[in-house]
Amino acid sequence: MKVLLTGLTGTGKTHTALKFMFNHCEKGAYLDLEGSALVELRLFEKKLEQEGKKRRFVYVNCRDFKEFYEVLKRAEGFVVVDALNKLTDYARLYARELFVKEQHYYMGEKLITITNPELFDLRGWLYQVPNRFEKDVIRLFNAKKVVVACANTDKSQENVAKYYPEFDLVLECVKRFDEQGVKYTCNLVKARGLEKEVFKMIKQEKEPYEVIKHYMEVIGWADQERNITGQA
Repeated sequence: MKVLLTGLTGTGKTHTALKFMFNHCEKGAYLDLEGSALVELRLFEKKLEQEGKKRRFVYVNCRDFKEFYEVLKRAEGFVVVDALNKLTDYARLYARELFVKEQHYYMGEKLITITNPELFDLRGWLYQVPNRFEKDVIRLFNAKKVVVACANTDKSQENVAKYYPEFDLVLECVKRFDEQGVKYTCNLVKARGLEKEVFKMIKQEKEPYEVIKHYMEVIGWADQERNITGQA
């Protein structure tokens, strides 16, 4: 099962993903591409410490695409990727590093030498390399039991929309203010096979976490989840 949480900064994407991991994950990995989860991670851990418990999954603040890809490849159980919108930049930077290391590239049959690495950047067909890197990541997603990805839409919704076809459940996280304070809800973008069922939950203004949990239960992933994580 693959879930994508989209939305603006501060709409509860990271909180929802961490809550999902802390409540359901016996074994897994939280891959942070921008270091945004560290504060909330510590808050969740402090609560666990008060209950005499410990975090049961691996947290990795990935510094570059290579580290991210290697950790993702080894990860077992549940996987969270935060934030997926950083993936394109990570892939392009890594591709650039590889070309600079080789000190040349081909344009058709013509060999072009990179004389000044500081001025070199990707152009034209060279973008096919990072595009392939992104496709390799999606293939790894398909090999995992459960993937929850967060994607920030502050700059562009289009950059995130390209990932929609790869996920079973896509929710747009929303933060609303009322007389009682702040309320975190979501809008439905996609719910493969269960759009009417999920839409009922969203009309009730349920939190994204509750919507994900309900989706898992309805499609039968709750039982599979226990088998994945080893929970009784």
